[in-house]
Amino acid sequence: MLTNSMERTTTTGAAAFRRDRSTWLAYGMLAYYAALQVAISPLMVFIAPRLQLSHAGAAAHLSAFAVGMVLTGMAGTAGTRRWGRGPSFWGGALAMAIGTLGLLMAADPWLTLTSCLLMGLSGTLLLVAIQASLSDLHGPHRAVALTEANVAATLAAMLAPLLIGGAERIGLGYRWGVLPILLLGVAAPLSTRTLAVPSVAGPSTLPREAPLSGLSARFHAWWTVVVVGVAIEWCLVFWAPLLLETTTQLSAADASLAMSVFFASMLVGRLSGSRLVRRIEAMALLQASLFLLAVGTVGLWLSRPVPVKLAALAIAGLGIASVYPLAMSLAVGSEPHRADAASGRVVLGVGTSLILAPLTLGWLADRVGIQPAFGAVVVALPIVWWASVLARRRQTTQ
Repeated sequence: MLTNSMERTTTTGAAAFRRDRSTWLAYGMLAYYAALQVAISPLMVFIAPRLQLSHAGAAAHLSAFAVGMVLTGMAGTAGTRRWGRGPSFWGGALAMAIGTLGLLMAADPWLTLTSCLLMGLSGTLLLVAIQASLSDLHGPHRAVALTEANVAATLAAMLAPLLIGGAERIGLGYRWGVLPILLLGVAAPLSTRTLAVPSVAGPSTLPREAPLSGLSARFHAWWTVVVVGVAIEWCLVFWAPLLLETTTQLSAADASLAMSVFFASMLVGRLSGSRLVRRIEAMALLQASLFLLAVGTVGLWLSRPVPVKLAALAIAGLGIASVYPLAMSLAVGSEPHRADAASGRVVLGVGTSLILAPLTLGWLADRVGIQPAFGAVVVALPIVWWASVLARRRQTTQ
């Protein structure tokens, strides 16, 4: 629990945004979570042929992760109430590492699916604790904190396919590429032995009677933006390597490595977004991001030359970069006294999106091919735009 002597990073709306050790701990562990979550996609490039999985079978592993997210999200604040944020934080991190080892070593599809389920269940405990803690610690500056946290997450996500593809390319084997990520999860608690996990700001943040049905219509509008935006992001993350491999002359390893362009662009986008959100209204910045996302996604889908596809992938990464952190901060900010409940509901929606979106795209790809199936991602673009407009209208009328 956070001690009374620890300096709060933000005490009033006028206070400057400051990062203390608890903030840096949350950033580092979100990077750990993001790297292991993203690692499923490049790992399946190698695991799917070994286990003779179809496109849908490969996508089912990300869906298994998402089922774990949904189950934890359905529990709402039960985990943090029962065990506290500290055990949820560190226990989730440890169990996620165990699940990752199962994914790497298991020789049966049911065991690899079970491993992904464990990663989703435990990792989501960690994720909810991180997001709610940053929201409580930074109050009116939560958009800055969550955007910066996602900068760290994006950097880790960018490194994951590089490490995995690079380890395979130099002959070590793809499994060794995951080792540095697992070491990050070990290094964080060792380097912060005397630091407690950020706790809630006070009793009002986690009320005893807080039914999720009581969350506002404004929250649910932003929730829709998060859910559809995540669906687009993860269809790009999971299926863009196959799209590159099948529509160009890139090998599987090179297609996996090429995804670092996407994550590097996301990193630039989130670094820029974390600065711009201090000067530009979050909702305006979000809609500008959605425009870039549309341009990049359509270009990736329709173009043929490798340089053009990579440029489109970079634009899509730049556009998607700030969608989740901005929409997440606006969603949680609409329920300032119920950060854990709001964060849990967002995670529930994100998990549902992860179950349906990549798996549906994989099912379509098995029947019509990956490029025609990728058109479903393009169809989702006006949906998320409409949701953002509706959310903004509700913001101004409440």
